[in-house]
Amino acid sequence: MPILFADIPKGLNIEEFKKNLAALFSLISCSHMHAYQVWPGNSFDVFLNLSYRRMLNSDEALQQAQGDFAHIQKQTCQLLKAIGANNVTVQVDIVRGDGQNIKNRCVGRNCLKKSCCDSENIVP
Repeated sequence: MPILFADIPKGLNIEEFKKNLAALFSLISCSHMHAYQVWPGNSFDVFLNLSYRRMLNSDEALQQAQGDFAHIQKQTCQLLKAIGANNVTVQVDIVRGDGQNIKNRCVGRNCLKKSCCDSENIVP
């Protein structure tokens, strides 16, 4: 029998979830969320996109932000599973303090010619 995603999950209060997330991570915001009750039954799945705003004025700051991914994902999954989520997918995007998203950094100088990257976004 195929799984059908239907209905808003019982027990999931999105505003309360966002408040709890903000209490855990002051620099995180929930930019996109899908939560579906899986039929038959009462379990639900969540697909979530988080934005992590952080000043990235050094390589160390970038490495720290990237290192925070696992911690942010783990804590977010635990928060959702505590209220009944079965499967949770969390994507975390780093957004620089100036608002530019750097999740898709250039991988070399040729990338500069093919995209809107500038030289500071090249991965060494």
